[in-house]
Amino acid sequence: MKPEEIYDKFKDMKYGYFDKNGSMLSHISDGFLKYFRSQTIEHLEEYKTGTCWETVELLRYYLEKNGYECKSYFFVIPYGKFYNHALITYKNNNKYCWMEISLTKLNGIREYDSLKDLFFDLLDHFDIVIHGKEVPYKDMKITEYSKVREKSSCLQFFYHCFGGKNITKEYIPEYLKYLAQKQNK
Repeated sequence: MKPEEIYDKFKDMKYGYFDKNGSMLSHISDGFLKYFRSQTIEHLEEYKTGTCWETVELLRYYLEKNGYECKSYFFVIPYGKFYNHALITYKNNNKYCWMEISLTKLNGIREYDSLKDLFFDLLDHFDIVIHGKEVPYKDMKITEYSKVREKSSCLQFFYHCFGGKNITKEYIPEYLKYLAQKQNK
């Protein structure tokens, strides 16, 4: 399958998760931290509902199965409400590609000349992740992480991501300079 076919297969995914009783919830509730367990690929395919973390693993499965080398990244503001987003990237025709199926306003496949351009685009739109609030970029952390085990808890997912390669210093200081330049124009 080509990336476009993978995207078409899953572009109608809904954001949500299943609680301890098997009920699908479309918003993060008080029980999320305690009861969340990531779904299997089969469950994600059947119910077409998942969090960004889960959809990354679904897309990773299909992209790698079709010969694309993937990398996943976790963007998090670890203070206050603990806003975060996970994304999957892959290379195609010497372009860095981001396939998104969990943020309706950003869904699609985007191509960039560099990983920096890809990250800056996500950061330019991070207000979507935090529901229109001002983004405290100076507090943001970015890690590159590997495949996550199915049926991981929320805390296991966080530990896994925070145990990945911290690339915050490679991108956030430069993004803050870019923002300052944009504001001065």
